Amino acid sequence: YQRRVHGTPFEPLQEYLKNICNAWNLDLFRIHVVSKGNALFDFGVAIFERFNIPAILDIDNETAATFLRNLELSYSASNPYHNSLHAADVANSVGFFLVNGLHAQLSHLETTALIVSALAHDVGHPGLNNPFMVATKTEVAMLYNDQSVLENFHVASLFKLLRIKEGNILSQLSPNDYRLFRRLCISSILDTDLQKHFIITNKFKGLLALGNSVADDEANKLTVLSVALKAADVGHGAKDLNLHKLWSRRVVEEFWSQGDIESRRNLPVSPLCDRKASNVAKSQEGFLKAIVLPLYEAFSEYLKSEAVTKSCVDQVKSNAVYWAEEATRESEGRSTFLEETNSVVSEIEEMKQATADKQSLIELSLL
Repeated sequence: YQRRVHGTPFEPLQEYLKNICNAWNLDLFRIHVVSKGNALFDFGVAIFERFNIPAILDIDNETAATFLRNLELSYSASNPYHNSLHAADVANSVGFFLVNGLHAQLSHLETTALIVSALAHDVGHPGLNNPFMVATKTEVAMLYNDQSVLENFHVASLFKLLRIKEGNILSQLSPNDYRLFRRLCISSILDTDLQKHFIITNKFKGLLALGNSVADDEANKLTVLSVALKAADVGHGAKDLNLHKLWSRRVVEEFWSQGDIESRRNLPVSPLCDRKASNVAKSQEGFLKAIVLPLYEAFSEYLKSEAVTKSCVDQVKSNAVYWAEEATRESEGRSTFLEETNSVVSEIEEMKQATADKQSLIELSLL
């Protein structure tokens, strides 16, 4: 039914999507082109089919398709990084973890909640960070009392979308299953807040050290699900170097866009957001070494998956070496990163233009 919904040629798209979840380095940028700007929808259909989600939720394909279309429309294409491509990439990373050991430890409903959380974890993101939300006293900062502002907003936005009858994929769940599903989504999405990173990572390492079982302990299972989504959320740091550099440039462009807004408003420019005084390589190296690598090492130990170790952990280490070398070049005025990734800037503008007529279903009263 992909052709019927948006006219995408099926065979080329099928070729790109046939290895979802098995392929760690899925090229969502290429899928975006082939799907004519509908990457999250088409990927979503594929991963729903891969894990038999319509049958698990007892819904028809049209309900699933409506939900995925509504979800895609509710991501802002004007964001260089926090957009529907990032959501699809995170969901694919979650799928990779599932097929490499995690799926066997979860119920069908838990697996479904994790996939839906991944697809929706940044829905409605404004392309600005939590400190900006708080500093500028936005409505959502007031609503959520400055605590995990955007993460709370993403969860609320997901369940607001699920109130649309035609796309309510949870309509057939029992009250108990609905409450469990909602609890799983709330926990995992709220825990993507990087302010909680070290608390959650250390808690998870404690579980590993004690050898605690996940299967019979809901608190432990919630921690594992949170770690899985967190690892997927920062997963571009573990992708093939070429993909990692493209994602990194998008992160940088979004940071700089926020810095430009702060400058125009005569606000202090946030760390990493000043395009005139930014040390990209050093900050990326630090992020990989302090945040991404320890998380992946712990998660790989938990999954006991050779595929995760080789595809993810080893690649993070390799990418960190690249940034260390790039930091040296940067300090000597011969950096190559920005020049190598300049095509990203035009791609961002093309995404904005191509989707300018798409109306989000979420009313963003953020600014």
